[in-house]
Amino acid sequence: SYQNFFFPRGHLIGSYTPLGVPFDISEYSLRSVRLTNHNNNPTIGWELVEYHGTDLTTSYSIPANVLVGSDNYNIIGIGNRAYQFTNAIPTAEIEINHFNLIRIGNHAFRDLSGIKNFIAPGVVTIGDSAFRNSSLKIAEFENLKTAASHAFANNSQLNKIDLGLIETVGASLLYENTALHQVFINNISSSGTNINITIGQDAFFNVGTAIGGRFRIYVPDGTGSGGLSYADLYKNTLPAAMTQYIFEGGMIVGSYIHYPFDFDMGAYNVREVTMTDPAEILTTGLEIIGYHGADITDSYTIPFSFNINDIDVPVISIGDQAYRNAQVEVNNTWTIDFPHTLFYIGDYAFYERDVSRVTGNIFNYIGERAFENAPNLEWLEINGCKVFGEYSFHNIPTLEYIYIGTGITTIGNYSFYVSGANALHSFYIEEPIPPTITNTTLPAPNANLTVYVSWDAWQTYRNAPIWGSYDIQRNRIAYLGIYLYEIINGTEIQITGFSGQHNSLTIPEYFTIDDVDYPVVSIADGTFNTAGNMRNITLSAQIRRIPNDFLSNNTGMRDIYVNAANPYFSSIGGVLFDKLGEVLLCYPNDKIGNSYTLPASTRVINTNAFSRVGRVATLTLNSNILVISKDAFANNTVINTYNFTSTTPPYITAFNVFPMHPQLSINVPSGSLANYQNYFALQRYRNYISD
Repeated sequence: SYQNFFFPRGHLIGSYTPLGVPFDISEYSLRSVRLTNHNNNPTIGWELVEYHGTDLTTSYSIPANVLVGSDNYNIIGIGNRAYQFTNAIPTAEIEINHFNLIRIGNHAFRDLSGIKNFIAPGVVTIGDSAFRNSSLKIAEFENLKTAASHAFANNSQLNKIDLGLIETVGASLLYENTALHQVFINNISSSGTNINITIGQDAFFNVGTAIGGRFRIYVPDGTGSGGLSYADLYKNTLPAAMTQYIFEGGMIVGSYIHYPFDFDMGAYNVREVTMTDPAEILTTGLEIIGYHGADITDSYTIPFSFNINDIDVPVISIGDQAYRNAQVEVNNTWTIDFPHTLFYIGDYAFYERDVSRVTGNIFNYIGERAFENAPNLEWLEINGCKVFGEYSFHNIPTLEYIYIGTGITTIGNYSFYVSGANALHSFYIEEPIPPTITNTTLPAPNANLTVYVSWDAWQTYRNAPIWGSYDIQRNRIAYLGIYLYEIINGTEIQITGFSGQHNSLTIPEYFTIDDVDYPVVSIADGTFNTAGNMRNITLSAQIRRIPNDFLSNNTGMRDIYVNAANPYFSSIGGVLFDKLGEVLLCYPNDKIGNSYTLPASTRVINTNAFSRVGRVATLTLNSNILVISKDAFANNTVINTYNFTSTTPPYITAFNVFPMHPQLSINVPSGSLANYQNYFALQRYRNYISD
């Protein structure tokens, strides 16, 4: 029963007299050791054999070096069980930053509570159970090569760990670390189709299971042996269950804290890429490597840019598996309107995700299995895509409507195939030259499926191999060649899509179809979101319905105008309001000006009104404002300053109406600070409010 209390004899240093014991027992025991550092150079220093001093507090640190007699050495090792029997006071939150350590022994910090962060870039070896069942949250060892069995097992609070250049991963290394989000590995030694790493049994058992699919293993960006990316080499090496969690490293941006943990894991992992756009122009922008933020809600939109070093950099690519693990919040619907800046979607990017509708502009590539098995996808509408990867929209029996525009060169095998019953009734393709397809590219020909093509290409498709076996019809649904529409109520038009490249657009009062004038009364969700060239739009007198997300993802819009005869809507200074000017419905995302003051008539700010605004940094609210709707500013981190002019807060229909970011400032009238700070919907912003 005493075997764990035997230690190598060394030098006793420091001073500590336990309560009730009339004897100074010292604090540490040290011995001289010779270790090989990460540069393979032999190094002489002290090993801290064991600690037996006072209970540790937040201010505790491991000495960097110690003078014993005439010997002044760095502490380069922590001995076996050195701190296993040490106690910390209950409130301790100890952060260790030690740049001299090379080796941490077996059980060295086992069962030690109070230790939160451990950063030691020089450590090469970590022994068995070294940090097992401790209270670690962050651990960084950028030159680590060997971590033995159970070294970090059973750390229920561990959020982030850097395993450096690790070559040997011991059995059960990260066993039962259920809150673990980020694992960084930077070993680039490879041979054949694998990374040169030995993986012990159960090394990744039950990791990250308490954070809702947000566990990530970040590996180097680049190419190793056999021309394979490091990500693929790691996927071939680590346990198969880890494959979907392996991503190239990049920049962590955004903010997300997963309750009940207090670690800000960020929301996105991004990197800079240079790719050829659909116009064959080399374009530099950002790729979303992975999303690990909050669960997806109705208001979520894929960012069109990120601010990197004070520069707004456009998002041009969604990487492999980027949203593969994203979860949709219960009772919410995920509608994807891709930013017009984006033209590449990687393999498995949205694999099996609960998406209901997808719209976008023109793509170079939509990857293999990108949307495969999406359980509730009903609508696909994009203006063009050169290459659809194999299985890209495979096995989606709920898909009813497909519009894929022009510029298609390849539709991969099984791209839209469903083997059994399916809901697909309309397949629109504007490409005049039939792309080569196989018998399993589309669902088998059936009485419900019609393929619509341009008038000039009708006979060409009817004569083309495989295409000719389908019901090919001329596309009459594209009015004037740019509007997709549907007839509603038997006598009216709803615009459902737009494929033009207009800089300025006035919506027609009527569509004349077969010599009958149908009034245009409605605009469907997402209709103009991908019209990236459009700078202004005018609503006709007949329009009476627009969606809540009207133009929310159109990043080029500067002004919205309304025909004066329209009884439902109005425009004030190029901003869309209801007819009376009381409800602000949509502020154009690219409207010129870095500040905006609500007109005196404004009473309500509607959902998504400022959700993607790209220029306004300061917003001043009038004293008559009554209601700010949920998601009025969703995903907007450009507005830094909100100036309230009423001494009484308006009704706010959400607890997170203002996106949190470091520059956020909420200014209120003098003498009204308590009114705002005590308002229930502003509790999370108390520290940002000032008068």
